[in-house]
Amino acid sequence: MYRKLLKYSLIVLAVVAIIIGVYLALRPSEDDRVDVRPAEIRSVEELADLCTYQIYNEISILDTIDNKVMFAIQKQVGSIRFDLDDVVIDSAALSADTLRIALPPEKIELRESTEPGSWTIVDTKAIGPFSALRSDRLSVRQENILKTKAALKSRRRLYENGTVAQARREAAESLRRMLEIIYKRTVDVVAPTPAGAHFRQN
Repeated sequence: MYRKLLKYSLIVLAVVAIIIGVYLALRPSEDDRVDVRPAEIRSVEELADLCTYQIYNEISILDTIDNKVMFAIQKQVGSIRFDLDDVVIDSAALSADTLRIALPPEKIELRESTEPGSWTIVDTKAIGPFSALRSDRLSVRQENILKTKAALKSRRRLYENGTVAQARREAAESLRRMLEIIYKRTVDVVAPTPAGAHFRQN
């Protein structure tokens, strides 16, 4: 029961913060100037996510498929999120002075940007036997396969270069500050995921 109450409290706090933010953004200023800004709340589930990182990558892709080589540039966007619905509370510490909580595994969203010029094929070339008799162009299917491979490499790179580890540390610190304000006691948030571990790689 206490665990459910804690999770619901986090969602309610996030909703209240959004409402206050919208009110402050839309109220008239003292000199009667009106500053109207569009406000959007997509879903309650999004409010339960603690988003610590927005990702923007511009990568070069050099890969082969079906005896063809491709060099391309791709712009990627996404985020690293931690779902507060999956927070794990140490039941042994519920009555103690310090509340201990385990950060859930991260959710990584990574996709091609929708802005113009996000996918640029610099060059393609048929290779191997009889390459001069074959077209250098890639089919849509071949492009999509290479894009999928590139996305998986980019996800792995986020672990290898320490981006995910940094996101875990910052998420734990943000959650600690939030809960200490709510519960008026010391909160210890740990990120128990092993270093280098990959989650939700599909």
